[in-house]
Amino acid sequence: SEGLNSTLKDQIMSHPALHDALNDPKNGDSATKHLKQQASILGNIEKLKLLGPRRCFVEFGAGKGKLSHWVDIALKDAEKVHFILVEKVTTRFKVDGKHRKKNSVFERLQIDIQHLCLNKIPVLSKEKLPVVGIGKHLCGMATGM
Repeated sequence: SEGLNSTLKDQIMSHPALHDALNDPKNGDSATKHLKQQASILGNIEKLKLLGPRRCFVEFGAGKGKLSHWVDIALKDAEKVHFILVEKVTTRFKVDGKHRKKNSVFERLQIDIQHLCLNKIPVLSKEKLPVVGIGKHLCGMATGM
């Protein structure tokens, strides 16, 4: 099963971008748990053929931005990649400020996702890049489907 036209099933996966971090003996149980979750999300994104250049990843409930961080690592030098990190509250120790690659741009929006309108985000209307929505932990009114 490939692409978005397939039937999705729960699948725990991994991704080589997180190999070293997952095998770091300094990680405690909590860090390892989060890394495994991020690796599985990344593996699933890749399996669905959504991991690639010339797109915009919108991380909902971004917190520190670690999921976008790992997507950026996995993409290496992919061209024209934008990240929009959406979070309701200000977060300390953000990782998006550490990314300085010329081919990827990080933008942070402080807004409740129930009020977010993607077609009003300038980079999306200007660049016309395909959008890939990602998230690790979401809750609240905007997630009820």
